[in-house]
Amino acid sequence: MLTKDCDIEMLQELLLAVGMKRVHIIERHNHYQLQLRCREHELLELAEKWSQIEESWVGEGGVEYIKEQLFYLQLEHLLMIPGASGNEGRVREHVIDRLSPFMDHLAIDHGGNVLAEKTYRNGHGPTILLNAHLDTVYELEEGRKIIKNGTVWSSSKGILGADDRAGVAVILHLVEHLYHSSFSGKVKVIFTVEEECGLVGASKVDDYFLWGTDGAIVVDRRGNGDIV
Repeated sequence: MLTKDCDIEMLQELLLAVGMKRVHIIERHNHYQLQLRCREHELLELAEKWSQIEESWVGEGGVEYIKEQLFYLQLEHLLMIPGASGNEGRVREHVIDRLSPFMDHLAIDHGGNVLAEKTYRNGHGPTILLNAHLDTVYELEEGRKIIKNGTVWSSSKGILGADDRAGVAVILHLVEHLYHSSFSGKVKVIFTVEEECGLVGASKVDDYFLWGTDGAIVVDRRGNGDIV
């Protein structure tokens, strides 16, 4: 991918796809340069993500295919982090690490929920609330493996935990890619704790954080026989 004969626009798109906020193409004397405006820790994160990309992905379906595969890697990582109700510390730490570079404000409230918000463009647009819960109904079985049969994933023992880790993965992916979209407005994000034992975390979210919200999307399953 990184040769003098590579497609410079595809490379720019790929860098944006793996989380770079700004990538500029500069043409000088019939040569192209890519300029990355970022901090040192962002370069380290870029290198880590880039190392996950397999060479075969490049020819499969271009940048969109690579985005899809990176999403699956993020989901799989979330599905391996323990976090039954009341024990969400590790998954909350991971979510904060992934979320914070793309938000204006982020905090943990008195109930242990993660609250974050971001204003896009001039902010003259709707305020959308995105919500998913961090906890699983039971703890993940130690040593279990994720079995993949096409688009159907299951656990070798115990629960898979996709309710609601899939919802968490969707929101993290969306927040990352909204940065490069044309959306103008505000996005608020709430990752709640102890949902599986009676909406405990959600009941402790202060009302002020919900003020001004025009619409809310809870990325979770609706019943027992469906999916996120």
